[in-house]
Amino acid sequence: MGPQTRARSRDYEQVGMQPGSRFRSRRFRLAPDGSSGLVCLLAFEFMPNSSHAEEPSFPIMLELIAEAGPQAGQKFVIAGQTVLGRGQFADLVISDLAVSRRHAEIEPVGNSWRLKDLESANGTRHNGKVLLAPVPLLDGDTIELGQTRLRVRSRDRTQQPLSPEPTIMETTPFPPSRAAAPPIVTVEPLTPPTQAPRTSAANELYQNTISRLSAMTQLGEQIADQTGLDDQLNGALASLAEAFPRVEAFALLAREAAHRPWRVLCKRVRGGMRLDEDLANALASAAVSHAQPIIVSQAAAGPSMVPAAYLDRLPCAVATIPVRSMGNVLGALFLASERDPLAVRASDRAFMNGIAGLIGAILTGNRHAESERLIHPQDIDLSRRIQQRFLPAATPRIDGYEIADNYTAARIVGGDLFDFLTLGDGRIALMIGDVSGKGMPAALYMARVGAHARAFAPRSKSPADLLTQMQNLIRNEMEAGMFITVTVASLDPARGLLKIATAGHPPPLIRRVDGSIETPSLTISPALGTPQMAVYTDQIIELNRGDGALFFTDGLDEAQGPSGDPFGLERVKHVLAQSRSAGQTIESLLTAVGQVLGDVTQYDDLTMIALYRR
Repeated sequence: MGPQTRARSRDYEQVGMQPGSRFRSRRFRLAPDGSSGLVCLLAFEFMPNSSHAEEPSFPIMLELIAEAGPQAGQKFVIAGQTVLGRGQFADLVISDLAVSRRHAEIEPVGNSWRLKDLESANGTRHNGKVLLAPVPLLDGDTIELGQTRLRVRSRDRTQQPLSPEPTIMETTPFPPSRAAAPPIVTVEPLTPPTQAPRTSAANELYQNTISRLSAMTQLGEQIADQTGLDDQLNGALASLAEAFPRVEAFALLAREAAHRPWRVLCKRVRGGMRLDEDLANALASAAVSHAQPIIVSQAAAGPSMVPAAYLDRLPCAVATIPVRSMGNVLGALFLASERDPLAVRASDRAFMNGIAGLIGAILTGNRHAESERLIHPQDIDLSRRIQQRFLPAATPRIDGYEIADNYTAARIVGGDLFDFLTLGDGRIALMIGDVSGKGMPAALYMARVGAHARAFAPRSKSPADLLTQMQNLIRNEMEAGMFITVTVASLDPARGLLKIATAGHPPPLIRRVDGSIETPSLTISPALGTPQMAVYTDQIIELNRGDGALFFTDGLDEAQGPSGDPFGLERVKHVLAQSRSAGQTIESLLTAVGQVLGDVTQYDDLTMIALYRR
């Protein structure tokens, strides 16, 4: 490689370089491992080439700073058309139960930005006023969605550092082409520099460079290792420990989905330090949410992305890096030191990203090796998105009432269902149900029953009439031994009357304004899908002002923690008695269930709907 070389291959894009960039080689290159692909660690000094620079379509990016709400203190960067909401339909997820699944949208218009409401249940406020039509967004504006308030800050994306320093860049591994032999990279002799006395700082830098070259080499070998995932990951942390000799705790965390808790895949501690898993989990969530590493030490920037509740628990130095592969977030890497405030530095960011990329390749390679037994990650995501389409995209808005809901599948997809329907008399009805079994079969029946309910609702005069029509059709479609429990409740908002019919489903809990809890005595008819003919009847429950009703599936009261004891209906009642709104009810119950579950994977699907009369 000559003193100046033009980067032409897409492989350089994986290390953050753009086609047409030029760089000057400063250090070493390693010959590839034919079985694992090319692994390089290079020191580059970038020299922008203006003739190949890509100009953005609009120069201004937006920063949204959460000033109030569950995500207060977090910062989000908007670079293109973005949907804000509470579920998987949103580009920017707002963890606020009062926010609709697709609540509002921010889109670029020329050199400016525009905000519009997407017919959300609780509306959007712009600078304190209800948003009735799209409005332009300016620096300093506020956006309110539910309990969340976002402050708008604009910045010029064309601003670049005046004199970028040489940056250590790293490649992530990529498989060699099947059609061609593995690429060959030779090591060119370097002209020996003029010898000069090496200072202690220079010697430390030299030793760090050598140890990191060694770590990258070992991680490249781990990718091709066939000893098993545990051995590969433990070997990766051992290599990382050599590269960071002052760090005392290392951990690799992963989680099955964004709403699930983190778990430690492997860890390595030394010097008597104890791994603070709660802190590691919190920083992992923050790093993934911000899509960038968090580094806090004497030599790094302030802890702006660290959740406020954990500031007092920070060690002398800590770093958390998202682990990605092929655009998917697979986990997070955690490093900490209680003794040395310089154990990690801001300048380590690029190297850490490279390490995380190699660990992501190990995880991905393991998935590919098990492809005959595992569902492809893209298929998992697609299955989740398809099932989400069968759930209501937004919670209905009813004057004088507050409604909040939650749906959590225990597996990739679930068998719980809920929906908001309009009956033949024009009244809004809520439906909640639970398909027997779990996983894909239950999800298929869930989709089928949901489609039947939407088709029959406009022709049904009451909840009982809807259940009767569904039973007449479904009982001939179900596999032997499978069934669906369902509750349908329509609301007369003026009089506060709930008309309820149940098909084998537990009755709702009623919270009165004084905090007392009632379990209504309802006639429970057979579940849908049972072979016998069934008679369903409507029953009335009155909600006075301040009263609420909680509809739920058995994933709530039957949730089990490490001890095996269920969460229990009494705990549900206790939490419900302390809650004064629909949103607080759902949030408090999710928190309480999460505390009981701990690190145990949720066994059953969990669905809740809370309805409160103001």
